[in-house]
Amino acid sequence: MDSHSLLPSGSSDAVPSTPSTHLFTESGSIYNSFSSSLVLEVQQRLDVLANVATLLGIDDLTFASYSAAITRLSTREQEALQSLNRLTLVERELENHLATMTHEELLINAWTDDLEQDLATSENATMIQSRREALLRKAKEYQAGLASIAIKPPVVSFADVATQQTVNDQRTQSIKAKRAQIKAFRGLPPNLALAREQLRTAQAEQMELIRIRERLLGQMAESVA
Repeated sequence: MDSHSLLPSGSSDAVPSTPSTHLFTESGSIYNSFSSSLVLEVQQRLDVLANVATLLGIDDLTFASYSAAITRLSTREQEALQSLNRLTLVERELENHLATMTHEELLINAWTDDLEQDLATSENATMIQSRREALLRKAKEYQAGLASIAIKPPVVSFADVATQQTVNDQRTQSIKAKRAQIKAFRGLPPNLALAREQLRTAQAEQMELIRIRERLLGQMAESVA
């Protein structure tokens, strides 16, 4: 018997379509779609990891390598922040220094203007130098004149002073005697002319004694100096 004789008439060699066959076909298509999407996602993540490894400069994709690289990046970031803070401080110091220099420049310009105005209204340097030289010449002339004057110091000895003191004492005693005579004559009839003459003589002698004493004292002081 032929195998085809067992099949009903009008049938072909294809497997008949059943609900189980449809379910199996749909499950296969879903699996294929999920597998393709999963492979694509894994590939994308692997690409990301490879790019990260390249940026971090690591050769393997272990967690330890990533952790060490991230730690190094964090350290560099902190160092960069510290450097930025230091640069900010330096910038502020430079700005303060620039402000100070600007203020000093303004002051110097103001002082320069004042000096120029003063020089414009005062004598010039040539006239000042000429006046200075004239004063120096005059001072040298005065010094030369003083040097040409020969000053002879007085020669006074202690013996001369003692002798003059004795003379002064004698004259003092004479004046006292005359004053005593004047007092003694008070009881007698007054002789005004004689009294005036004796008084003038006594006063003149007293003034002479004073002048002599002062001259002697001055000579002693000069000789000691």
